[in-house]
Amino acid sequence: KKVFRIENEFEKKLIKDINEFTSKIDRNIGDLISQNELDFAADKPEHLRKEAFELVKEKDIDPVMLSSIKRSTHSLKGSLRSIKKNDATDLVHKFENSFHLFENLDETTIEVFYRDFINNYIEIKDLVKSIYMNSDLNRPINHPNKSWQDLLFSFYEFSLAYKTKKEFDKELYEKLKELVINMDLKYLATSLNEWLEAEVTEEKKNEIMGNVWNYLATISKLNFTQTPDELKEIICKTLMGLPDDPKEAYKVINEQITHETPPLLDVLKDISLKDQSPNYFFQVAMHFIHLGPEDSKKAFLLDRSETANIKKVEISLKRSHVVTDLPFQLSKMAQEGDSLALSLSQFIKEGGTHNYLKAIDFNQILQSFSKDSGGGGKSKIKEMDSIHVLSKNYFKLQEIIKEKQDIGSIQKAFDKLIDIPLVNSLSKFEGMVQEISTKLNKKVDFKISGEDITINKDSYSILQDAFVHILRNSIDHGIEDPEERKKVGKRPSGKIVINCKELKDDRVEISIEDDGGGINVGRVAAKAIENGIITHEKKDKMKQEEIMNLIFLPNFSQKQDVDELSGRGVGMDIVKKNIEDLGGEVQIKSKEGQGTTFVLTNIKTA
Repeated sequence: KKVFRIENEFEKKLIKDINEFTSKIDRNIGDLISQNELDFAADKPEHLRKEAFELVKEKDIDPVMLSSIKRSTHSLKGSLRSIKKNDATDLVHKFENSFHLFENLDETTIEVFYRDFINNYIEIKDLVKSIYMNSDLNRPINHPNKSWQDLLFSFYEFSLAYKTKKEFDKELYEKLKELVINMDLKYLATSLNEWLEAEVTEEKKNEIMGNVWNYLATISKLNFTQTPDELKEIICKTLMGLPDDPKEAYKVINEQITHETPPLLDVLKDISLKDQSPNYFFQVAMHFIHLGPEDSKKAFLLDRSETANIKKVEISLKRSHVVTDLPFQLSKMAQEGDSLALSLSQFIKEGGTHNYLKAIDFNQILQSFSKDSGGGGKSKIKEMDSIHVLSKNYFKLQEIIKEKQDIGSIQKAFDKLIDIPLVNSLSKFEGMVQEISTKLNKKVDFKISGEDITINKDSYSILQDAFVHILRNSIDHGIEDPEERKKVGKRPSGKIVINCKELKDDRVEISIEDDGGGINVGRVAAKAIENGIITHEKKDKMKQEEIMNLIFLPNFSQKQDVDELSGRGVGMDIVKKNIEDLGGEVQIKSKEGQGTTFVLTNIKTA
């Protein structure tokens, strides 16, 4: 357990509960007593301390809220005791014993209030954060650009509806909330729940919206860290001078989009497609985060001249004390010129709400980005954490043994402990793609994304042969020459994207999508007739999908000549056979002039 940082399911649930109890206490104390615990600290000027304490004494402390804090504290103590964190348990017990102070605050000195209530509460947050950060739950929040794109766009739509109509759009809210929960963004989930509470004022709603916009602006900057410096400069210049006209803006933005550009560009493109000025995005953000027009744009951008030391900020979020040290550390890094630290210091302020949750969320988000920083513009395949893969398969094994399944199922689960991560293993094809595209004088952007899927070595060997043929086919037959692409309004660089998705029963689905010329159904039919595969009469009775599937027949090729790249035809018959050997099937989706997607589905991984 110590070596692999593996907790059993019960212990993980307890740590998750501990985190949620602490977050709830943190929020309630912020609402009920003070949002800045350091106002009471001994090193603060005496008049400021007295003023802070007088404000507490003047408040009409809600007994229901105080009772809620007591219940959460008692539950927190019980959960800490269950995982044998005795130091933390004793500290929570001391904090619990200080609640009697609220029965007669006029008879309590500020020194006693700070020592017994405030200071214990500050230390609890740091101890619990440390427990969570060092547990198996503290994993990278690792999402493809498409997920961040959907989140940015959904929150923009929700914010726009609220700003313009001043009414609650339930459909947009539910869509946004589902995205946030699926992405495991704890701070955003808490904020959305808080936003909907009946007693929340309009002022508080606007504050929450501003915090979320600051959160998303920081995420946008993080996505810029994965973009090559020369491209950053072009994008930032483009966005700072973005035209208001949706059609003009769409044209300008679309010319810049590649797999290396951050998701913000795709969001702005989607807005312009709705016949709205993409500058609305920044104007809506400006309304809630109270920045000028130019600064509101810069908040989402990271120019090549700006620095972002992701690893240093990540370590600070993990190790710094939430209340006493973290805002100071971020501010110090910001003063040294770190643009990312500046964004976070504006978000995680001294006395800011939910700083505890913010620190945990961003530590997990930065873990995934720190693996990708400094990539120099190459495709950034997120490396799978081998311990994470081991623990995932280990827990499956544990469940099977617990359910007392048959020996065959147990043996199969044991075998999965030595499986290899699929997404990371497929990254080796990047070299092949670049080599073939160079030979053909084509430009191809290559990207791989997907879930934490593992596959056994034998299945992977069969699968990679199929990949060789599909990728060669996409580059050779699908992606057009740069000049040809320009003529039809495409970027000179073609795009190939592989996405891996986990299905049930140890099966996966893999899609290989290109944005090339697509499959010319008429040419396929003509070739099939020429080779005697079908007749003119049969062709007239066939559906387009049936004609496309003819490419899977042995030695079928659309090319007039066989060359060193095509070999014996295109080799798509080999693809079909290999995928069927793995219990799967191949589907083709293609639009002429727009591209082709090969979907390999129901592939066995074990």
